[in-house]
Amino acid sequence: MFNVPTAPIHKLEQEVLYHIFLFNANLFNHDDRRLPRDSPLRALTTTRYTSQVCRKWRSIFLNSSMLWARLIDLDLLQQKQDHWRNEIMRRSGGTAPFWIRNTRLAFVEEMPARVEDFLLRLLDDFWDRVQNIEIFVEDWRNLVAKRPQLCLRPAPSLSMFIVEMSTYQGDSVLPPTTPALRLFADDAPSIKEFCAPRIPVDLQAPWLSRLRKFTMFMPHDRKALFNALATMSALEEFEVSTPENSVVDLANEAPFVYEGKIQLPRLKLLGVQHSLQMCLAFVDCIVPEPGCSLFLDAIFSSVSPLTPGLISKAAESPSIFQYFSSYLECHHPETEFHFRIRNGSRTMELFNLTESKEHLFSFNITCEDASLGISDLLPSLLSRFRSEPSISTHLNHLKKLALQLYISAIRGPLLEFLSSFSSVEFLRADILSIQTYSQTALDNRDFTLLFPHLTTLAVEVHANRTYTGEEILAIVLIFLFQHRRLGGEVKTIDVTACPQISELDIGLFIKVNRETSLSKVIWMKDGQVIESDC
Repeated sequence: MFNVPTAPIHKLEQEVLYHIFLFNANLFNHDDRRLPRDSPLRALTTTRYTSQVCRKWRSIFLNSSMLWARLIDLDLLQQKQDHWRNEIMRRSGGTAPFWIRNTRLAFVEEMPARVEDFLLRLLDDFWDRVQNIEIFVEDWRNLVAKRPQLCLRPAPSLSMFIVEMSTYQGDSVLPPTTPALRLFADDAPSIKEFCAPRIPVDLQAPWLSRLRKFTMFMPHDRKALFNALATMSALEEFEVSTPENSVVDLANEAPFVYEGKIQLPRLKLLGVQHSLQMCLAFVDCIVPEPGCSLFLDAIFSSVSPLTPGLISKAAESPSIFQYFSSYLECHHPETEFHFRIRNGSRTMELFNLTESKEHLFSFNITCEDASLGISDLLPSLLSRFRSEPSISTHLNHLKKLALQLYISAIRGPLLEFLSSFSSVEFLRADILSIQTYSQTALDNRDFTLLFPHLTTLAVEVHANRTYTGEEILAIVLIFLFQHRRLGGEVKTIDVTACPQISELDIGLFIKVNRETSLSKVIWMKDGQVIESDC
């Protein structure tokens, strides 16, 4: 750092420095969660290095137990000897709340025994000081076998509790008859976030009403879950999903009806992965805050197929379209609409309204094959979209669209639906969608121009597809010619998401594009964004 006493950093008050250091000592910072174990930017590593800059700074660190108590990063505490682990605990003092975390990829198979012993001793001796914990373990039941009272004691400081298993096999899913645990002895006055899908929760626990974020597996007692939700007025995010081995059970699932509405005035995100009828039950019952993000992932297969009755109910559901309309109303005009039809394994990702920095609005349909009912449901849904004035008006004014169409042609209701995006200026499309558009235009003489105001095309390639740079640009070139033939003019091509494109490919592409309206190509070279004029 600076050695000169007059350097600006020396003019900062000690309290200001402390808050800077505290900010950097955040294990649960979004960026820290994504950093590899050996990154010097990890919170614990940054704090350790910063504490060695000068005497003044070291004094601040060594006199702040809160800083060190927030840095129980199990990824970085795997040393063979206990010295550094013991030093962290010593610096954490006797009262500061603990933050504990490890990442999913930190341990190849299972948590090393020395780290597991450290974790269990910490939870045994200082459970009343644990404030935030996010751990990924091989199997939670192994820890419980060693510590039967683990998490069954009162948790006076606990705010966030996230426990996920690294084993996603059928035997790691508890049967529905497993009795619920009386977690935290029903005493967790500060808890705000709970995500432990494989730990059975007592849905009458009083601490549930304090939650702001709740993630769980669908319980056997559906009514108990809905009754619990009715008491959770502070809830901001709720996600419920289905264990991987329970698709067969959905085939014999009895219809569920919950009388009345559940008012969740702060709910910003609702996610449901289950049968279509349960997806609809949640949407029909829950009244969220305006603009709530929605994710519905309807599971179906040859064992539990979509029926005409369910198809009709989904297409006619007023609640679903109220979510759509409300979301668009609150986030327009920043919304980027993401429309995707693709092949999947056993789910239909029916609706996905998810917020990001760009307020990404996604409408995704994923299915195993057309015989399972999607071919009947899609036209009904798309027609309903176009007929809803509150939705179609927004679609007509959207400027940005992300498109993934893993199908052979654009026709019928899909063509009519895409024509609603008449104001789109920026299109983000994967290479298969671009091919589909061009091929449909070539095969159908009556095909009319989509996206008449399109000026920028951003190209993406799905991770499971292999293309050379030359092949990608050839497909883009065909699109440009077809789009221009129909009356459109694209000015900019963005291929920064296609690292396989070389400088030679770009040079040839620009040379060939003299007959189009293209004026700029944006691409990557050695990690740098390059803009080339045409």
